[in-house]
Amino acid sequence: MDLILGVVGLVILLSALLSRAMERGPFSSVILFVAIGLGLGQLGILRLAPDAEPIVLIGMVTLTLTLFASAINMQTEQLREHWGVSLTVLGPGTILTALAIAALARWLLGLDVIGALLLGAILSSTDPVLLRDVLRDTRTPQPVRQILSVESGLNDAVAVPAVLLLIALAGGQLTSSMTAVGFAVPVFVLSPIVGVLVAWAALRAMAYAERVVGVRRDYQSLYSLGVAFAAFAAAQALGGSGLIAAFAAGLTIAVSDLDLCECFLEYGETTAELFMLLTFVLFGSTLVRPALATLDGRTLAFAALVLLICRPAVLLLLLGRFRIPLRDKLFAAWHGPRGLGSILLALLVVLSGAPGAAEIFAVTGVVVLASVLLHGILGTPLVVWASRAPEAELVPEPRHARVPRISAGELARMIERGDPVLVVDVRQPGALARDPRRIPAAVHYPPGDAAARIAASPPPPVPIVLYCA
Repeated sequence: MDLILGVVGLVILLSALLSRAMERGPFSSVILFVAIGLGLGQLGILRLAPDAEPIVLIGMVTLTLTLFASAINMQTEQLREHWGVSLTVLGPGTILTALAIAALARWLLGLDVIGALLLGAILSSTDPVLLRDVLRDTRTPQPVRQILSVESGLNDAVAVPAVLLLIALAGGQLTSSMTAVGFAVPVFVLSPIVGVLVAWAALRAMAYAERVVGVRRDYQSLYSLGVAFAAFAAAQALGGSGLIAAFAAGLTIAVSDLDLCECFLEYGETTAELFMLLTFVLFGSTLVRPALATLDGRTLAFAALVLLICRPAVLLLLLGRFRIPLRDKLFAAWHGPRGLGSILLALLVVLSGAPGAAEIFAVTGVVVLASVLLHGILGTPLVVWASRAPEAELVPEPRHARVPRISAGELARMIERGDPVLVVDVRQPGALARDPRRIPAAVHYPPGDAAARIAASPPPPVPIVLYCA
């Protein structure tokens, strides 16, 4: 316990101290945390079995928060605007990628049909942590950002049910139509209902308490974690899947029309990101060794084909009918890192005791390790290559620069006098959807795009006033 708490503290300290430096650096921060874990493992400081209780606990918490945060941060406005591309990437994109990887595993690794399908479903998960720097880079083209954010945020909703179903098949739990119904109803019907009900009740309780007695802002931020864990526990207690319930709870919050504190959304995402980085440290310390032990010509070839052929070919094929520049299609097709989601889904297989679980886990580790290196190192250089507006790159802000502030009253008087001013609403699309009111004449630039859009289209020399939630 002391050791695990020490690792948690190390991850928090380093992720905070190096946040800006790694954001501007030439490679992904994930590489650093995997390297830290690898060093701890090689020194014998942190060595645990893949199914050790601390790893299982951290893994389940991470996967729960990842699914919950992905759903809660879903930008419904962009999904509605680009629903064709989004559905294509999420549905056929995830399924065809999984089938292509499964066929490769069956042919190259000699896995049985269920094992190959399991490996395909596990490796169809696109990692949001490795994509974080690419998605936050203002030079990343908007169509690419839309495709990758939807895929990395939501395709686990397709992968998780597939993995659970295949685990049940591998374990012989679906021997008749009755057992199939007994498995499917709690997992695929009851679990989403529980997640929706828990989230609905929690949101209504928050709204009532805020209206009657008020709720402190710091406790509003913690509330999001309570919703995720309560949904998980309720579904598990009823024999369903807590992971699916957590995703359904997040989705319910995303589509709700309640005015939530931004801290409610941000704290859950920050906590999920912390656990993701912690999991990568554990991957480096504990899970890399079985991956390297199984490394041979076949697994190396399998990893190369998965990363360089399977997903890129599927995505290029599916995006062919959309009017997207070829450079953007190539960029989106390449950036499909296998990472945290794949590790955690493979851990589910190990915990289930399914036949061939050890080999599936080790092969997953090889692919994830290769993806961390390839996508982590090539991310920033390829963003520069794919950027169609290099002139929009911003000059770094001076270290001690102070951004002037203006009060709402001053801005109101400027607008009433007709003074020239550019007012920019930089709320998240989800926050804007929940409260569509705007300051008169304000334009809306999402926070990830605001700086680049202002720099790309310089307005007349007038004050620029930005406001958020």
